[in-house]
Amino acid sequence: MSIRILLLLSIVILLMTGCSWSRATPPLSPEIPEVSYTGKGTNSGPMLVGSLGAAGLAVGIAIDIGIAKDFHKQIEIHKAKYIKNIAFLLKGYFPNAEGFSLSQLEFTAAKNDADSVNTNLVIKVEENSSIYFVSIERPC
Repeated sequence: MSIRILLLLSIVILLMTGCSWSRATPPLSPEIPEVSYTGKGTNSGPMLVGSLGAAGLAVGIAIDIGIAKDFHKQIEIHKAKYIKNIAFLLKGYFPNAEGFSLSQLEFTAAKNDADSVNTNLVIKVEENSSIYFVSIERPC
């Protein structure tokens, strides 16, 4: 009788602590690479050259740099909410990974919609002393 109780107790303990024995989710580095944005400002730069000269091109590029800085600021503000969840999802695709980091983050204005952007994200995956780069593109 005591062997059955011991066996049952062992199974219950195994079920209760099973998740804590599994390999931990590797971390996603909280460092965010410099965000780039290419949009209407860069595209309008050449048109502004006619009226502003060489400064017109600089104005167009400066518009997009400002937008990229706004994206980066918002990502920095909200990244704490998402870092662990993203690492958990990546772990599903790369079960043997030891760590993840974002190596490139680009936004491009959609051609037919003024409010939408296309996203290109490159993730560095460290796995078994190897490094892989995975590109994820999200068009509008």
